[in-house]
Amino acid sequence: MRSYRYADVGFDAPERWLDLSVVTLAAPGEGLAPSVELVRETAPKNVSIEAFAKRQVARAKRTRSAHQLVAEASVEVDGAPAYRLEHRFVTPEKIDAHQLQYFFAAGGEDIAILSLTCAADALAEHRPLFESIAASVRREPTDG
Repeated sequence: MRSYRYADVGFDAPERWLDLSVVTLAAPGEGLAPSVELVRETAPKNVSIEAFAKRQVARAKRTRSAHQLVAEASVEVDGAPAYRLEHRFVTPEKIDAHQLQYFFAAGGEDIAILSLTCAADALAEHRPLFESIAASVRREPTDG
């Protein structure tokens, strides 16, 4: 069994089960409120974090309306290699959105994806907060 935790809740689950957890936090408000989402995916064998991130761009172009890749760069998250994508797209509610994504190793074969999203016209206001959230990421060892 492996221990899992989020905030003040923890539990044990079989070691071989896939961690498909999603953590989503959003500011209160109407419309496209600023939000942060953290997901984990199992990376294909022998695929770098950068290559994995670039595959996500191809997926976004197929699934998001009016998708544009605004920027991409190799960066660090908690002192480890990471890759950053910056996207612009239109939501199903027809809101022009802007998203920063950070891809980094999350343990084992998993890649964590931290997505920070807001309305495109609010990006200048929220970018400092988004960059602060990304800078605060800590890759913490799991129990077991």
